[in-house]
Amino acid sequence: MKMPKILLAAAMGLAATLYAEKPVLKIAYSDWPGWTAWEIADKKGFFKKHDVNVKLEWFEYGPSMDAFAAKKVDAVGVANGDAMVLNATGARNVTILINDYSNGNDKIVGAPGISSIKDLKGKKVGVEIGCLSHALLINALLKNGLKESDVTLVNMPTHQRSKLWKVAKSRQLLPGFRIP
Repeated sequence: MKMPKILLAAAMGLAATLYAEKPVLKIAYSDWPGWTAWEIADKKGFFKKHDVNVKLEWFEYGPSMDAFAAKKVDAVGVANGDAMVLNATGARNVTILINDYSNGNDKIVGAPGISSIKDLKGKKVGVEIGCLSHALLINALLKNGLKESDVTLVNMPTHQRSKLWKVAKSRQLLPGFRIP
């Protein structure tokens, strides 16, 4: 007995639906210690254990926010201030998990000879422009009677700072960054 084509198509459609892959939750993260915990959770099988299909995508910090804003990922690890910036640009978001907390550990590190924020005047300062380290620097400059225009900003992605520090010391490039 031959099965009518419509019935066969319906059976195949039902089978495809039953065996379809679960939706994938794409999470963007970068080299901040609190966010690399996602990698540990993945390697330890925590997502699989709870039947959650997660795809982790590593980015430099700024591009991770760009990917979220462009809806290329479903979630992103960002600082609270940067989440507000994302909202302001139209990339609506909701904080669902606070997995890292900084209480006074934010620092600006200077090369030898730099002993205060005022010593930065006329110098090059490395920050990830548009991110929290940039805001930290602007705040420190203002509190010390300086403006952003009193320094030369050099865009320096977060993950490159430790590598560039050795070179920076010899060139008076002063990477401002947060120490976890």
